[in-house]
Amino acid sequence: MIKRELAKDEKLKNESWDRFLPSFRKRHAKRVKKKIEKKKEYTPFPPAQTPRKIDLLIESGEYFLSEKEKKSSAIAKKKEMQSIQTSKKQLERSKSFIAPKESTVGAAPRPCVGKDSLSLADLKKKFSV
Repeated sequence: MIKRELAKDEKLKNESWDRFLPSFRKRHAKRVKKKIEKKKEYTPFPPAQTPRKIDLLIESGEYFLSEKEKKSSAIAKKKEMQSIQTSKKQLERSKSFIAPKESTVGAAPRPCVGKDSLSLADLKKKFSV
């Protein structure tokens, strides 16, 4: 359609039409690499069946407990978890009260007092030179 319109125009008949025609980028489709899967070893026996919830309860002995005993054990577990969490929280809160370590970097050096210290007269001689 664009080429027909350009062919009709007397001024643009003999010129290059590249500036009027749309240019499309050539896109190459990326090939998907196939992953080679290793074949599993054939076993004629199916895997062992996973135990049901009831089986696990019977093994642990919880299946035979009364309702009161189940509730009391659940409450005991809950309290134990709460005590663990509260101790963790207390440690976090107490960290803010610990004084930070004082760094010696950037601190002004203290004047030495003792055998190696210079007298006032010696200091005057040193700076007067």
